[in-house]
Amino acid sequence: GRADAVGIVYAEQLSYAFRDPYAVTLLGAVADVLEENCVSINLLPIPNDSPADPPGVAYAVVDGFLGICAGDTHPGVIAARRRGVPVVLTVASDEGGDFVTIDELAAGRSLGAHLAELGHRDVVVVVDLEDVDPDGEWVGTSGVEDLVHRYRQIGWVDSAERIRGLSEGLGDAQVAFVSAGTNSVASAVASTRLVLSERPTATAVVAVSD
Repeated sequence: GRADAVGIVYAEQLSYAFRDPYAVTLLGAVADVLEENCVSINLLPIPNDSPADPPGVAYAVVDGFLGICAGDTHPGVIAARRRGVPVVLTVASDEGGDFVTIDELAAGRSLGAHLAELGHRDVVVVVDLEDVDPDGEWVGTSGVEDLVHRYRQIGWVDSAERIRGLSEGLGDAQVAFVSAGTNSVASAVASTRLVLSERPTATAVVAVSD
């Protein structure tokens, strides 16, 4: 009654999985362990805005699912859990599901405290977001809680916890958030150009992803 296969719900287009350094490293590590146990991989690219009950998840012949950058609200994770097979996420689950991750809140808080101890009081945080200007734009202008809420709505719990912890660690420092899209070299370059041209007073730039 076993399929000897694991379905990987990836919350981006498949082409992005081969460009994102985090995804490449993680998928390689997962493959190492599964191959040792003669278990194959069924990679299911399902973006966050996909319709409910994606058929790829509903009909995948697998023994369980691994959600990469896909949280409780992701349509692929919801469909996977509905099947009643094991589901493990790489982001924290607010619903009590299984996940493997670091303490994102504590990591962000440690980073913020380190910058505060160095005397930084004007900090820019480069974040990844979908549907933003590829030339860069300022986001979360209403404060960190606005951005945290936005992340949680799309299931990016890890990013939400990172920036919340970072803000707490920085204390009373001025913090601005900038984005030029999702995790890529081009996004980083565009974000940096915007910071240098419009925020020359900043003394530190933080990146919360690769």
